[in-house]
Amino acid sequence: IGSYSSLNFNNADVSNSVNPIPKVSTEVPQTAAKLAYERQLESQRQLEEEAAKKVAEQNAARIEAARIAAEEVASRLAAEEEVAKRVAKEEAARIAAQEAEAAKKAVEKETARIAAQEEAARIESARIAALEETAKKAAEEEARIADQEKKAAEEEAARIAAEEEATRKAAEEEAARIAAEEKKAARIAAEQEAAAEKERLRILSVEAESKQRGILQAKLAFDAKNRQRKIAEEARLAERERILALSVEAESKQRGILEAKLIFDAKDRERKITEKLRLAERERFRQLGAEAEAKQRGILQTKLAIDRKALESRKVKEAEEKIIAEEEERARIARDMKEDTSQAGTTTKFETSSTVKTSYESTKSSFVSRDNNTVMTKERTLSTAITAEENDDEERLWQVKKKCKTQRIMEKAQVEGQTGGAGGVSTWEAFLRAEENWKKLRDSEPFEYDPKLKRSVQNGVPPPFQFVTTDGALGNPASWKTLRDQYSSASDGEKEGEKYLDFDVVVCGGTLGIFIATALQIKGHNVCVIEGGELRGREQEWNISMKEMLELVELKVLTMDDLDAAIKTEFPACRSGFKNEEVPTKGSYFENGVGYECFTPDVLNLGVAPSILIENVKQRFIQSGGIVKEKTPIKGIVISDNYGGAVDIGDKGEPLTTRLILDCMGNNSPISRQQRYGLKPDG
Repeated sequence: IGSYSSLNFNNADVSNSVNPIPKVSTEVPQTAAKLAYERQLESQRQLEEEAAKKVAEQNAARIEAARIAAEEVASRLAAEEEVAKRVAKEEAARIAAQEAEAAKKAVEKETARIAAQEEAARIESARIAALEETAKKAAEEEARIADQEKKAAEEEAARIAAEEEATRKAAEEEAARIAAEEKKAARIAAEQEAAAEKERLRILSVEAESKQRGILQAKLAFDAKNRQRKIAEEARLAERERILALSVEAESKQRGILEAKLIFDAKDRERKITEKLRLAERERFRQLGAEAEAKQRGILQTKLAIDRKALESRKVKEAEEKIIAEEEERARIARDMKEDTSQAGTTTKFETSSTVKTSYESTKSSFVSRDNNTVMTKERTLSTAITAEENDDEERLWQVKKKCKTQRIMEKAQVEGQTGGAGGVSTWEAFLRAEENWKKLRDSEPFEYDPKLKRSVQNGVPPPFQFVTTDGALGNPASWKTLRDQYSSASDGEKEGEKYLDFDVVVCGGTLGIFIATALQIKGHNVCVIEGGELRGREQEWNISMKEMLELVELKVLTMDDLDAAIKTEFPACRSGFKNEEVPTKGSYFENGVGYECFTPDVLNLGVAPSILIENVKQRFIQSGGIVKEKTPIKGIVISDNYGGAVDIGDKGEPLTTRLILDCMGNNSPISRQQRYGLKPDG
């Protein structure tokens, strides 16, 4: 637009450059006068043509001057642009060199520091390794001593148990002997009383003195019986005191065993503290590596920002070049139109000054308006191009960042380690399926169905699938037949204790059921575990507390060696956050407007490997006499108040009969679905 600043034609200049037109008479002259009049018209026409030609030359000169000025402005702008570009390039190169040098120095410095830290860490690791070796030897010695003490304690406990058993048997024999003596004394007393009664009758028939003597004899016999009872009672009390003394002695020995166990636990805790210190040192080294990686990432991000600025500068330059080309094209079009205007002026009569001024102003305004629109259009095009490019960059960045942290973690889960038990599937697709199932459950509507009514279809609702039934007309007939056959062929003693059934307990679902099954089997019950797939744990860790693990050790389901083998990670506490944004917070929700977080020490702070844990418990269960049936889906269950229960396992074998059935099949249990038919979860 600035290139047209020199094209401000002044209509006054045009009017002054033309000679005034003389007034000519309109009367018809004579022949000579007519010739003179024609010559005058011809000279006037020549003057007008010369004036128009002069005006056209002046306009062409002005247009040429304007073009030259525009070219000079364009060349000056190009030179300034080139200088600015060169300066920007030099500045960018200088900044890049400075940043590269600074980054290089920082990396070298950080590398040296990390190397020094690694050397210190190596020395510290060597020291810790030496301490660990010493601690290991001490632990082995302590373990040996503990084993010896444990063996001694077990031998002492066995001896005490044997003594208690012998004492108990002796007490029972003594009680039996005393009871026999009491019976004998009672029998003797009864015989004596009978004899005395006979004697009394005889004496009564003879004389009154004999009667008195019989009474005295009966009294003496009764006194003898009382003395015998007192002697037996004193012997029983003495035996009780002796047994109590033996119990006190056994309790003191048991207390000694507990003290030894406490000492062993204290040493074990010391070992765990050493392990925690070693893990903390490893975590510190990992954090140092993460910091170095973050610094390196910052350097890369700075370099990317510089490249992005260079790209934007290149885009701006290309846009400016396009604008300059458009301006040149507009100048050329304007020049052509001016030439057309000048040519039209030589072939037509010259208009008045006001008409020429009006025509020029309208032509100029049309050019200016069109130029402004073109510039605005090009600016919008440039802005649209830059915005589109930025949107493309943001879209590519979104494609990289749109995966949440949960998805990135779950996509790295091992596919080959997936199982079919509780929490056995930990892939992203399984998570999405679980979310879809939860959505269906959340969007479902509850309905009423009364199983006590005789109508099978109630208000258009069909009956639930009878997975568990007590009706002899339902269920697998083979299950009912097995129960009846076992009951009919059992003896009276077997029927009384329900010994004719296959098992005492059948546990349906083994991933978590194997733990309670092992506890029941150790207590002496005959237990069977049924698992639809393979009984094994997943690769991903479970989170649990040490207190809960020690409870399983107390129940003898696990041992300390099992804990050492299964525990893979341990940390002091878990963070529990209840926030609407993942940012650091202080205080309560009413103070910061975000939420609240806390740390729960020793709660779910252990990461155990289910694959190791379940395998060890499974082997202990089998060694204790338990039965495991894998890859055995359950088809149904029948319950009889008289015969017991039977589990239908389809073509995997005959139905299994039992006294008790435990449902450990989780939230997808068909038993739960039957019990909660028509109900919607509360939360």
